Amino acid sequence: MKDLHMLIWLTQTGISVAAPPVVFLLGAIWLRDRFGVGVWCIWLSLVLGILCAVSGLRQSLQLMDKMAKKNSPEDPPVPGFNEHT
Repeated sequence: MKDLHMLIWLTQTGISVAAPPVVFLLGAIWLRDRFGVGVWCIWLSLVLGILCAVSGLRQSLQLMDKMAKKNSPEDPPVPGFNEHT
């Protein structure tokens, strides 16, 4: 079950990396065609899309690392209901 959970996170990471540049570029092309904005808009959106993709990748990797460390065997066991202070 853990392998399936990590596979889902891997798929989510791929989507969070691939989607921002595509969405930003499609938006820039729409702006260029609709309002006659220059080519600079496409370059700007490409840079913004890549920055968003890097941010999404970083956040996903941090969450996956946190999840992997949470279930590590060297962590002390969680106290039971009657053992907490």
